[in-house]
Amino acid sequence: DHTLTLLQDGRVLVVSWRDGARLFDPGTTQWQTVPSMENNPYRHEAVALKDGRVLIVGGSYLYDPDVTEMKRIAGPAIPRVFHTLTLLDDGRILVAGGANGERSAEIFDPVAGQWSDAARLNVGRGFHSAVRLPDGAVMVVGGRDRDNQRVVVIEVYDAGENKWSRKYHTPEDVAGYPVTLADGRVLFIGSETWVYESASEDWSNVAGPPGREFGYSITSLSDGRVLVLGGANRTGTTTPPRLTASASIFDPSTNEWLEAPPLRASRSWHEAVELPDGRVLVIGGSGGEIDVPETEFYAVRPR
Repeated sequence: DHTLTLLQDGRVLVVSWRDGARLFDPGTTQWQTVPSMENNPYRHEAVALKDGRVLIVGGSYLYDPDVTEMKRIAGPAIPRVFHTLTLLDDGRILVAGGANGERSAEIFDPVAGQWSDAARLNVGRGFHSAVRLPDGAVMVVGGRDRDNQRVVVIEVYDAGENKWSRKYHTPEDVAGYPVTLADGRVLFIGSETWVYESASEDWSNVAGPPGREFGYSITSLSDGRVLVLGGANRTGTTTPPRLTASASIFDPSTNEWLEAPPLRASRSWHEAVELPDGRVLVIGGSGGEIDVPETEFYAVRPR
């Protein structure tokens, strides 16, 4: 239950329920505690604003790197966990859904420092994913409804019209985590890999990894590729999951997955972010019965 947010100066803001807010400097590998967080956020989300500050919702805070301060702010009208936060083209932030099949959505204006209601989702959901499309719309995928049933309807939010629309032509078995590719397509990573073309609304299935069921990290690389690290697979109802250190890279120019050098240690439920120097910083997670270092730098091989 932690998030990584890359700051404009290259440092990384790490926020977790256990440790509160900390700064990690990749150049010195030193940690710095961020003061003024009254209550550590639980099941929160964090997003970098265009002015360099970071909004945290799940417990509501604004982090200002210029003064290294975490400021408590008024939160959404509906307290939320297992929601999504998405940066809109105009700099505002969309928060959507939440636990128990929450249907409401709200928008935060960082200039005014205020929240306002947005149109409600057609299908309430929590534990879902969201991604901004090339035209500025926000696509919401997956999740669970109030009866804890999997939501198969994909919805798209148009900020200009303040309207959600359903995507009826979605293959029923599409699930997983969406990533916007540099060419405008959307990659869905789950038990299967799908690619969505937003202009034509066409779907195509891509063979290959990730080959792990849960707990893996997904990182968009600056060269347009997508890196998947670690994760775990279920081995039975009474046996612990089998963790992996494997790494896979999706190349959108070929629509193929390639195996990459593994992590130094198997881990799951970690987070990863690409640094300005091209390395990928991996933080946290579980190593099962084996202790893993809190941080690891992963070097991505060039094309």
